[in-house]
Amino acid sequence: MKKNIYKIIALSLLLTPGGAAAEDARTRLVGDGWFEMPFRPSQQNPQGEYIYFVGGYNSEDRGTPPWGSLVESENLFIGDRAGEIVIAYADGTADVIPLIFGYTMWFKANWRDGGAPFKTDEAEPAMTACLRKALQLQGGFEGNDQTAIKVKIQSKPIREIRLADNPRKAGEPVFDGGYLLRSDERKTLSGGKPVDAADPFFDTHTIDSRRPDTMRREIERIRRRLYTFESDFKKAPAFKYPETYERARISFTGNRFADILTQVYYYNVEDILTKMRDDGMIDESSPGAPSWRYDGFGTWVPQANSYCGAMYSRNRALGILSYLDLLPKTQKSVDFLHKCLMYYPDNGLTMLGKRIPGHWSVIPNKPMEYSKVLVPVANWPTQYTKELFGDDYQNFGNSEPDGHGLTMMSIANVWRNGGADPQWVLDNWTYVNEAVHYIDWAMKNPDISFNKNGLMYGETEAAMMDYTMFANIPCYLGVRMYVEMAQAAGKTREATVWTELADRMERAILDGFSDGRQWNPEKFGFFHDPSMSIYADYVGYDVRNDAPAAWYSLCDNTYRSDIDRYIGNAFFGPRGLGYDHNIITQTSMLLDRSDDYDRFLTNLSKLCYSPRLPKPFIVPEGASYSREQGMYRRQGDLGNFVQQNETVRTILMAAGTSKAQGNVVKIMPRLPKTWNVEVNDLTVPGSEAKISYRATYPENNVQTASFSIENKGNLDTLKFRAGPFTCDRVTVNGTVVRTEPAGDARWAWITVDRLQNGEKYTFNIRP
Repeated sequence: MKKNIYKIIALSLLLTPGGAAAEDARTRLVGDGWFEMPFRPSQQNPQGEYIYFVGGYNSEDRGTPPWGSLVESENLFIGDRAGEIVIAYADGTADVIPLIFGYTMWFKANWRDGGAPFKTDEAEPAMTACLRKALQLQGGFEGNDQTAIKVKIQSKPIREIRLADNPRKAGEPVFDGGYLLRSDERKTLSGGKPVDAADPFFDTHTIDSRRPDTMRREIERIRRRLYTFESDFKKAPAFKYPETYERARISFTGNRFADILTQVYYYNVEDILTKMRDDGMIDESSPGAPSWRYDGFGTWVPQANSYCGAMYSRNRALGILSYLDLLPKTQKSVDFLHKCLMYYPDNGLTMLGKRIPGHWSVIPNKPMEYSKVLVPVANWPTQYTKELFGDDYQNFGNSEPDGHGLTMMSIANVWRNGGADPQWVLDNWTYVNEAVHYIDWAMKNPDISFNKNGLMYGETEAAMMDYTMFANIPCYLGVRMYVEMAQAAGKTREATVWTELADRMERAILDGFSDGRQWNPEKFGFFHDPSMSIYADYVGYDVRNDAPAAWYSLCDNTYRSDIDRYIGNAFFGPRGLGYDHNIITQTSMLLDRSDDYDRFLTNLSKLCYSPRLPKPFIVPEGASYSREQGMYRRQGDLGNFVQQNETVRTILMAAGTSKAQGNVVKIMPRLPKTWNVEVNDLTVPGSEAKISYRATYPENNVQTASFSIENKGNLDTLKFRAGPFTCDRVTVNGTVVRTEPAGDARWAWITVDRLQNGEKYTFNIRP
């Protein structure tokens, strides 16, 4: 999903005041010595002492495609070489001026927007001085439209001056030309783009063509300030929870990456609390959060507050937050979302003379943000035009079925985690019914919804005027989960009708997005197959046994080609950590690809840890990764809630406490090699029980685990899945248990019946 948001087109070659054509400036000097590249003098070879080159930005003025990348050619870092200027002399020798970002090349748009830690209120004097020394572009630090570099050259006849691009990097360096001077003149140069050669800047910023690369130390210092390197992970600090910490504790041990992921969990849960307002709204951005911008190059915008004041519907966080001792807060959020749901009927909005049912748009508390702001201001693509719908064309808000469905699933999980009270369903029946009614209405009114073939149409990031898995699966499962709510409340007629609706939606999804063996990757919606990741919110982490076999098989058969499309053997998905890296990590865990999730979880630690940047363990919205340089860069909104909550979800999945099914709780740790996990006082999803346990990773098929449970309620059975193993049987406390294959390994189920509050259950597992 590549988007060229910033594209600087090289300026057309200028005519001189005297009317000399561009071709003349490439073969002879004009005005004060102006030439354009490639410059190949047609007669006598000129010579001089200095050249002022006008330019220094890249034709693609950005650090990366939006949200980040792992493709080397797409990423531009400070210290990267964009190309070179070659000064070829008549005697056959040549000088090469390297065009290096931070030295002779710079960024304009993102630099003007922020610039910490070199400028803004968070400027660090030492770093400001370092950059000012290193950057040889006059006007570069100021972010001027025009910049120039001064080069002292060898005083001998010149045969050619040309600009050479680095084909391994995106875009190309843009230089309009230069001035060749016989002496060090101090005046405003004219004949082409004017340059103030009298600027004192050039007294300390003149490049010697014979020793052109003199700022390596400063460039490296800047890189070490902005970026994270492989060597940094060896120095990550160990961690211990505060003694007064009252929420569920999850700890990984075994190596530094385990320590990092523990701190990612702790600090991000605490950061999420800062987003949760008293009225139930949850800000997408943390208060005061900085931004590295989607396509930035490493500097940041302090206090960006990118999405403060906006609650996004596609954020499926409420379910997991409700069992991290935050149930009362999530219940307030449900109430807030219910009010937002009814915006359309409460305001009597219609299209084509039909009343629009309540639904959740992208931003529920700003339901018209897309239709009345992004469409007219940012040209957001839409089929909802005045030509088709008249004066009511903006009334639909926007079409984001994934947000509507994920909000339904989140609300249903909060209800489950709060005890699945039938009275709550009855008290909130207006909202429960309206959420399903909207989906049914959209199916029956394709002239407004654009639904077709039983599929929901979307116009936001997960669909973009299309029909996708990410846009449809949440609505389908949302209906399934609301059926359970209706059944619990005795609404049997509605439960029957809704079940029939869900059955039709399931058939449409399977028919529309698969060939019966694999999912169609062009219809994922975001970057990866989301099927099992979303299904796990419905049935828990044992999708192999609890999700429909056909769905599991489709995901399993699609997995390898999904990986190969972009991630390959790098095992990074940095293009939005939630949509990319976390979704594919969750899928690898749910499919029990232990070798893969070993690397994905380790790399998640790397993507989230930036030791020299503000809030070093907070999840960035995206990242850029250079495999060649072993280097990582933040992108976007720091602590963006969608990406943040998906990271917490991945960590919980690795820890392994699955959703209670009836009176059974399953514990299924999926740990990287050598990692151990300890969980304390975690609410079992779908119940009110508290569980604590420890489990080691099997070393030579030897594993230990212990469990205890409090406030168990109706939970009578614990099932612990031990593994991964390489043998076909193990002994558990001396009893032989056969292992079974799943994914790339073997696993053993250990069952404890008749659970007792407070009793400790210990398993010693041997081959």
